[in-house]
Amino acid sequence: MAVAFSFAAPKKGKEAGTKLDPKNKFAIEGVAIDSITWAEATVSKKGEILWSRTKEGDWHDTGWDLRGIDLSNYAGIRFELAPKQDIENNRIMLTNPASIGSGIFEYAEDSVCYVFFNGVGNSWGDMKNPDPTEGYEIKIGNASPKTISKTVFKSITLLTKEDVPDTSNLDVLGTKFGSYTYKSYAIGNEIQWVKGGEYGWNFSGVDLSEYNKVRIELESNTSKDVNLCFRDPNHSNAHWFRFTESNVFEANLTGEGNAWKDENAQPLDKSKGIKIFLNNLDEKKGKTVVKSIQFLKDNKINNENLQLLDVPLKSFWDCFLLDNGEIQWTKDYGTVGWNLQDTDLSAYKKVRIETEGTDVWIRQKLSNGAEAHYWANHAIKPGLFEVNLDCSNASKFENGEFTPGLTTNELHIVSYKIKKGDKTVVKSVTLLSSDTEKEQPANIMLNDSKLGSARLSAWLDDDFSINWNKANYAKCGWKFEKLEGDILEIKVSSTDVPLRLRIRENANNNEASWADDGTHVFRIELKTKYQLWGKSSKKPAEWTKSTKAFDFSQGGEIVLEPYNGVFKEGKKTVVESISIK
Repeated sequence: MAVAFSFAAPKKGKEAGTKLDPKNKFAIEGVAIDSITWAEATVSKKGEILWSRTKEGDWHDTGWDLRGIDLSNYAGIRFELAPKQDIENNRIMLTNPASIGSGIFEYAEDSVCYVFFNGVGNSWGDMKNPDPTEGYEIKIGNASPKTISKTVFKSITLLTKEDVPDTSNLDVLGTKFGSYTYKSYAIGNEIQWVKGGEYGWNFSGVDLSEYNKVRIELESNTSKDVNLCFRDPNHSNAHWFRFTESNVFEANLTGEGNAWKDENAQPLDKSKGIKIFLNNLDEKKGKTVVKSIQFLKDNKINNENLQLLDVPLKSFWDCFLLDNGEIQWTKDYGTVGWNLQDTDLSAYKKVRIETEGTDVWIRQKLSNGAEAHYWANHAIKPGLFEVNLDCSNASKFENGEFTPGLTTNELHIVSYKIKKGDKTVVKSVTLLSSDTEKEQPANIMLNDSKLGSARLSAWLDDDFSINWNKANYAKCGWKFEKLEGDILEIKVSSTDVPLRLRIRENANNNEASWADDGTHVFRIELKTKYQLWGKSSKKPAEWTKSTKAFDFSQGGEIVLEPYNGVFKEGKKTVVESISIK
């Protein structure tokens, strides 16, 4: 059963409110700005707040003492600092006679601070259940009086109830929308992002034990990187979540299934309460309009059949993951996968993943302290991946210098070259404790290296013929750690595509290529890079990166490539033998 809350869109049109006149010391209900007891500033004729230099301390303030004045017709005050003011140390504090505690409000990056009389939008403090009929004390604070001599406002605007849309329908379990905020503000349900920021609910001290999930739906969003975040009441132990579908977040309240989390973060204790808020990592301005929030008692595990040792499949970024294993891609390099960092995989050798729909590739993330390493893996045939957990069958090393002995701590399914509406369905995932590959005949192996150990957009059929995928570039061949010998010979018994042979060594990243002469036999003199024809004819490489001889001391790869790409399905090449003398 769900507890649902929602509220209407904010008022449109020109900026609401009534600007206060600095000549009258920004008077509210006839009360001037320096009316509080022990005001530590004066107000100039220009409306500048001139801070006292005679008093010591870490905080100076001035403001309005409106206690005892009925302010129930007002919603709050909008403060905007003039250019070049200190937004970090200028703050606003609000207290109410009927409420214990206070709320401290800070400025966003655009120098704007909204102080709402119901207490929402404050960055620190706790002012619960204020009574506006008893009035407020509103203090303009200077947290650095030794460095700030004056505070200059561009405007101070008094807001009535009609100026700010009612958000009471979004109050959840006695907690108001906007009870937690950082470097952001909202008018009604419309969060105004300035340069990043956070906005949401502070459920600290609220027992959420009877609920398992929260679902937050957005009406609209113009920011590129909005996430859902949970933190414990001490503002630590953070868990971040990505959209589960367009404009919808649905997340487990313990933090399970997060896209990422604080290092060493533990499951959240629902009984002690949680800070639940939207977190914007986009550095540009934007708006997010919140439509509804629901706490769910449903304990169903999404995509339970696609777990790896109880680790859930989850969305990392730029895609939506539905409960049927369907991934709706929104950008290239969208990513779903499994966070295996705290999972013991020592009993397993590889992972088999089966997909259908839009082509994807598998990325393994390994960690060596603070440094991350990534290996890419391509399908052994369309929609089927078998990924060695030690990265020994990876197709490509993406960054950094690989350190042997590391194990996979994240496994990603990644999109590339997507079009609008592209989808991929994850059909199954299986951990394997032993090698499932068929033993290859010795005539197509290069020492201990198997045909297909180096490949891209290609796979081997059961008879070990190379099946080429449709691609502008594809390759299939042998990856080796060391190679000795003078003459390399590869015989191809049949091929549906014109071929090129390419050899690359790792020591100097030296490589060269040769075209098939029509005989489907490649005989290469490795020291000179000459292609041998008949008994005595020689021909230089079609292309070489360097005139230097190959250095195979650090390994490399020998691959066959379709000369001009592959643009029809069903194209194959059969390797008869490979040898080196």
